Amino acid sequence: MVFAQDSIKKKCRSLLALVLVVGSVRAQTVGEVEDLVYRATCHQRQKYSLRQLEQDALLSEIARGHSEEMLTLSYFSHKSPNQLCETVRDRLRFGHRFSLTWAENLHKCDGYDANVIARQAVDCWMASPEHRHNLLNRSFNRVGVGVAHRNQTYLFTQLLSYETIAIDSLIVVPAPSGYQIEVRARVVEGPDQGSFFVNGLRRLDWKADASGCFCAQIQMQQPGLLEIGQAAGTRLWQVETSIPIPPPEMHLKHVSLPEMLAMPSWLQSLDLTALL
Repeated sequence: MVFAQDSIKKKCRSLLALVLVVGSVRAQTVGEVEDLVYRATCHQRQKYSLRQLEQDALLSEIARGHSEEMLTLSYFSHKSPNQLCETVRDRLRFGHRFSLTWAENLHKCDGYDANVIARQAVDCWMASPEHRHNLLNRSFNRVGVGVAHRNQTYLFTQLLSYETIAIDSLIVVPAPSGYQIEVRARVVEGPDQGSFFVNGLRRLDWKADASGCFCAQIQMQQPGLLEIGQAAGTRLWQVETSIPIPPPEMHLKHVSLPEMLAMPSWLQSLDLTALL
């Protein structure tokens, strides 16, 4: 009898090990598909002599969150039913990505072979004029790919953006006279100097150090937009970074599905966009 119990325990341990191994393979497969989509995207851009895109981990995280939400809530759209991250811009802002030039490609398919479904996603985008324009846009310099799947069904989200200034740290503290803001940023590409604009008015100049980094402290008297412009000539600036003040909390960049589904219906129905 003891032998039988030991045998059962051994079988259970073997089954558990098998489940853990299968789960690990599935996770690796999703990552493999994302990487294959990235490489296929770079291949298409190379064919047209376009610059290669930097694979961006945070953009991939935001994209993956949208794919997972679409799969869980059974919808397929750029617009989320979750008002906290309803639009692409909402999702980017929750990730503290404030670039003004971006695009999103979506794809859904069934399959098992990573190479096949990754190639199919990029081929379908290339066959669609709008998605092809996004993928081959010469302005974009960063990309993130997020994949979610259940059984043989796969959902793809590809986020492309043109980022000239990367925000490394953003601290916004309410003050009696408005907001005290500290920004630490770095130049990704373009001029290494420029100006901050508060609600369209030039407020403060900045100049990056040898490593491309710069920081500034700014006071804003009321909510609005804090924009970072790069000098493009005499009294001429190119603005590609626009930060809403106060910004959304970064940890809400994409509310986790368990948290969102556990929210009372009255809370899910609130229009929180006015607070963003």
